[in-house]
Amino acid sequence: MGKTVQVDDNVLLVRCGIGRPRAERAARALLEAGADALISWGTAAAVSPDLSHGDLVLPREVLTRDGRRFSVDDPWRDRLEKILESHGGCHAGTVAEADGVLANTDDKLRLHNLSGALIADMESAAIAQACHMAGCRLLVVRAVSDRMVARIPACALAAVDANGDVNVARCLGKLLLAPGDLPALLRLARGFRDACATLTRVAQLAGPEFLLSPPDPTPEDDEPSHA
Repeated sequence: MGKTVQVDDNVLLVRCGIGRPRAERAARALLEAGADALISWGTAAAVSPDLSHGDLVLPREVLTRDGRRFSVDDPWRDRLEKILESHGGCHAGTVAEADGVLANTDDKLRLHNLSGALIADMESAAIAQACHMAGCRLLVVRAVSDRMVARIPACALAAVDANGDVNVARCLGKLLLAPGDLPALLRLARGFRDACATLTRVAQLAGPEFLLSPPDPTPEDDEPSHA
């Protein structure tokens, strides 16, 4: 966790875990390793009733807890959106910073009403701020793992550690104390599975460099047009 891994000639990866401090450390590590563009990649909670689990969001801006707004790199984002048009498409809008897990509908709706955001996560704002300070490009790719009306059961909250890893035994132990949480837990698991499937599809379509630069013009593009 937190280790910088080279996954392609021009691509570095850090699995940062959950929360602002970890995202800040991961962004700093990537920038120190020479990265000149960052992607905030992962799952998010829907705070808008218009989204369902598995939906893909490519936000145009990131909203921090203290009200600052940071824009993503629009040309980069739009290139990705274009190749996704025939593969389910995506949503735009804003991703808001959450200071913890949004465990119920009231928490999500409150954040939506205050911010107008579609989704929320705990990492994108820190990554956006790092990009702003370093003068590098930013892209946010997030798939919805839980709908606005979804409740996060206590057994799930207890089972996930700061790295984002799940302790199954701890989850089952908590579930035995509250067996009525099983339906909510199963819905959450399905949502996370759908979100991961969406992210896998995006990665396959985008390629290892995620369309960071526009494609080179073809010979036909260089030729003058004739009336």
